[in-house]
Amino acid sequence: MLQVDPVRPQWSLSMIPALAFILSLVSPLVGYVGRGLVTAWIAFPIWLLISIFERAHFWRDIHHEVLTRKFELAMIIAWALVVYLNAIWNRGYTGDIHSMNVTTLSMIVFLEIAVTVRRDGSREAIMLLFVILLGIEVIRSLPTLLSTELIVRKSMYQGASSLTYRQASLDGVGEFGFYTGVAIAFPAIISFSFHQRGWLKGILLVLCFFIAVDVLLSTLMGAVLLMVLGFLLLGMITIWSWKSKSHYVIPMAIATTFGVLAWSSFFAESQQGEFFVDKLSRQSTSVTNYGILGGDLTKRTALWQQSYETFIENPLVGIGATTGRDNPSLPQLVGGHSAWLDMLAEYGIIGFGTYLCFVLAATRRAIRSIAFEHRNLFAYARIVSMVLYFVAGSYNPVAMGTHTNFYIFFFVLGGTVYMPGIAHQQVRVSNRFVSPVLFQTKRS
Repeated sequence: MLQVDPVRPQWSLSMIPALAFILSLVSPLVGYVGRGLVTAWIAFPIWLLISIFERAHFWRDIHHEVLTRKFELAMIIAWALVVYLNAIWNRGYTGDIHSMNVTTLSMIVFLEIAVTVRRDGSREAIMLLFVILLGIEVIRSLPTLLSTELIVRKSMYQGASSLTYRQASLDGVGEFGFYTGVAIAFPAIISFSFHQRGWLKGILLVLCFFIAVDVLLSTLMGAVLLMVLGFLLLGMITIWSWKSKSHYVIPMAIATTFGVLAWSSFFAESQQGEFFVDKLSRQSTSVTNYGILGGDLTKRTALWQQSYETFIENPLVGIGATTGRDNPSLPQLVGGHSAWLDMLAEYGIIGFGTYLCFVLAATRRAIRSIAFEHRNLFAYARIVSMVLYFVAGSYNPVAMGTHTNFYIFFFVLGGTVYMPGIAHQQVRVSNRFVSPVLFQTKRS
């Protein structure tokens, strides 16, 4: 039998540029001040160089992990080639933007592989620091969210060059991609927090509460509904899966009760709270009275129809990169509000097929890891977050967002315990652990 034992987080010098790379992708402040991808692309080679000098067998370990994921990685390489070739041939309007996003996604995947193969807790240490810094950021943004009416929407509409966007970023207020990514990953974030011990668990759960409040105050209905749906699904799995339910159910019930009371007492009457309740009421009424097509106030069904018609006309290879900024033909050719339909319209069956195979292969790896993570809430939270990812992609452009890509391919799907040579052997996992995702193995 293989005994799988937990390991404590290990701290190293390479974690500093790794965390800088991540924060440059998702932090409102660091992303704005450091110009996002510019800082991230500088931090990545610094991390790589330090990691190579830190570990004697850096490339050998990565090679072993690549062999276990060969189909998954072959699909992302094929997908990247599709994007790059479209950019080189000037197919579409936003090929440069898509190329930068796919390159960044490749960096995220490589970083995840490199810290996962260490199996010494490095990845969990990065996740731990990230959740703490994320919590600090959202707490810093609360006064602005409460005092400035609809600042998230204003900064989104006015664009990154506006003074409103600048002030929002400096105050820690995120935009569409920030809150959508957080909402999708929220089940994984809160379950990761549940698996810590002592005072650290308490601090992380308090930060999770403020993260949830920030999403609620963002006035982005899609993000709010994703977060609430994810929490409910995680709660249902918790009740269904564990015999010793008090370990998870009671804390989650307390968190739910506290959240409802806080919302009704403090936030429901705020400008953002009233906006969200009013919009939800209007949307529900219109759908009830006229049906989803006639009552769609967001006009998304018309945008979906546009993307679908473009795909039907160019089913194999699509029309090239089109969604993104500075695109004069976005409303006419691609709706821009469904990642899956948009990708079909842009890259056809070939492009969308390779991306879908990559995501499904990574999801399958996460599902198989459940067998190695006995009674691990984080393992189930992975699947809940992936359900939210596919749901969000049906009505929002999440596939090309660096925020969502970090959460999905590093925080959610990364660090599984599937390793060569032990996939079909019996494994025993301790119920008490520090790391929910990283383990050492020894033969007993």
